[in-house]
Amino acid sequence: MNTVYDLSDGRKVMLYMENNRILLLFTPLRPGQMPAVRHNDCLGRLYSAAWHGRIYYVYENLSHQIVFGCLDDDGAAVILSPLSERQMYEGLVLRETGGQLCLYYQQCCEPGERRLYVADPWHAERAVCLWSGTKEPVDVRWY
Repeated sequence: MNTVYDLSDGRKVMLYMENNRILLLFTPLRPGQMPAVRHNDCLGRLYSAAWHGRIYYVYENLSHQIVFGCLDDDGAAVILSPLSERQMYEGLVLRETGGQLCLYYQQCCEPGERRLYVADPWHAERAVCLWSGTKEPVDVRWY
């Protein structure tokens, strides 16, 4: 998901994906200004959120792992890895829930079963399954 955020100094930052790269572009734009490359391994499913004055993001890398990071920090961490070739993640969403930043995602499991999880992105191994069922993706809408 491509997003524009307002920064505390009045500038804006655009966070977006293009050709397997996650790019940052700050305003005001100057002649010849190029976007900064944040990552070169983005397969897709980029999602970001502003929380407590910081911008966090999550995406799927080329190895089908889920990576979590913050624009204020240099690195990012792999927080979820598929256990088999058939397992994959989709529907990544970062949302504030009950005062906490939460990662919601769907996991496609082995006999075609899907599960909807919520996790603290800093402790994704403690994810809670909210729903389990059908072979079709769950249509989650945020209000």
